[in-house]
Order: sequence, then structure tokens, then C-alpha cells
Amino acid sequence: MELGEGEALAPYLRYREWLAGLVTGLSLTTGEDMLQELEFDQAMERITLFCEAHPADDFFTAAMDLLKRLNKRDQ
Repeated sequence: MELGEGEALAPYLRYREWLAGLVTGLSLTTGEDMLQELEFDQAMERITLFCEAHPADDFFTAAMDLLKRLNKRDQ
């Protein structure tokens, strides 16, 4: 999904806003930067790639996979 592709823009923005809420809530709860300084658009690109590679999985699964991978580095 490319940013600015007419009909794809509205769903992209909804998913991006949802991700922002998830990341904000988890970051406030843990006291950690859950995106590890990754920009939201970069996170969305990585989630999009995950979704393309795993079409049976949902956005939540893709987002959690990314967050787990990013935060594994701290352990």
C-alpha cells in the first residue's frame, strides 16, 4: 500500500493511527520507546511487507511481530 494512492490513503491512515495508539499505549506502560526510534512510516512499510508475506495474518499480528523484533534487541 503506497501512501497517496487515492482509495488506499484512507485505510492506510486508519491503520497508521491505530498503530500510533498501540505504540503510545505500550510505550507509556513500559516506559520504553517501543519503536526504538523507528519512524511510523518506516514501521508501516515493515508491517506492509509482513502482511504481503503472511496474507492470512491480520494487522495486529504484523504490528506485534514488528514490536517484538524491535524490542528483542534490548534483551
